[in-house]
Amino acid sequence: MRTVLNRRRASALVSAVVVTGGLALAAPAPAQAASGLSVVGVQSFYFGGETVFDSSRGLTVVNWNDATPDTSHTYRLKLDPTGKVGYFDPRSLSEDVDGPWDGFSTDYTVGKHMQPGGTYQLVLEEWDGNRLVESSPTFDYTFAEVQAPSAMNVGTSLVGGRQAVVAGRATSIGFTGQWEPGTRYRTIVGVAGGTAAKDFVVCQASDCVDAGLGTVVDSATPVTSFTAPASLVGKTLRIQVAGVEDGRLRSTFDVQYPVVADPSMSTVPGGWITSPGKKHGVVQTGKTVGVSAPVLTATAKQKGTKTYYQWFADGTKIPGATKASYTIPRSLKGRTLTLGIQFSAPGYKPLTGGFGFGTVR
Repeated sequence: MRTVLNRRRASALVSAVVVTGGLALAAPAPAQAASGLSVVGVQSFYFGGETVFDSSRGLTVVNWNDATPDTSHTYRLKLDPTGKVGYFDPRSLSEDVDGPWDGFSTDYTVGKHMQPGGTYQLVLEEWDGNRLVESSPTFDYTFAEVQAPSAMNVGTSLVGGRQAVVAGRATSIGFTGQWEPGTRYRTIVGVAGGTAAKDFVVCQASDCVDAGLGTVVDSATPVTSFTAPASLVGKTLRIQVAGVEDGRLRSTFDVQYPVVADPSMSTVPGGWITSPGKKHGVVQTGKTVGVSAPVLTATAKQKGTKTYYQWFADGTKIPGATKASYTIPRSLKGRTLTLGIQFSAPGYKPLTGGFGFGTVR
């Protein structure tokens, strides 16, 4: 078992007009200023990246109110004692939070301007050109994140000199130390960069539900194990667990491991494959080449055997070329074309082979 400590802390301070996403306010609002300008509340959280996995950035959203708005004025949000000032324009007066977020979300970052446990004074100012119109009362905000264990422990195995997740075996997830009471858990285990349901082993988060990749939102109890299927052998598996509480920045553990076949597992029997298929086509630029569908025995079909393809040029994978046929582009003229084929079945190591198509004319 390998113990991994990979906590990630990142945040930014942005403005927003209305509370979004059902997040609780981090602190009670101060009394409304006589002028009508006030900071209403502050929230901290991570936001998603290109997939359902959290990105390495977080947000601290400032919610504010102006009882006498003027769209010709601009606003400045001052963060003391750091001296940082954020500027945003009258678009912030609308309920479209995309306006104030754009170009403003990276001004304040944890470790540079804000530290967990630190208390900061927020003051909102309204300006008419170079003239200060009014200022809000000071809003004290203590930047906090969920208290988390010191380490996450993933039950990987040493295979071929490296730590890896073994397909078909239960892999444990545990922690050294305790999460704070009331923590909810956001657990995602899947192929790094994956977007399809087949790429995910566990997906328990609101983003998973929204993306149609899971049915469980943040859970009251942590996931303690998962089993990677044989179809993920050769892929890199990302394991991300976050502790979530309203009004605080998530504490996140994030690690990646390769998925390997179980050394004790048998390979898909060659006898299950009556014929891997037959080559066809002229190996020339602009032409389509490929292989016919394989012929499998009844046993192979019963065991759920599936066929996968990958085209290569001079031994290098051709990105996106994963079908039984391939139209040869002019850029491959003079290069050697081959097709890799793999037969996979649950509970077995994949059986691999290939077809040589020779040099492209």
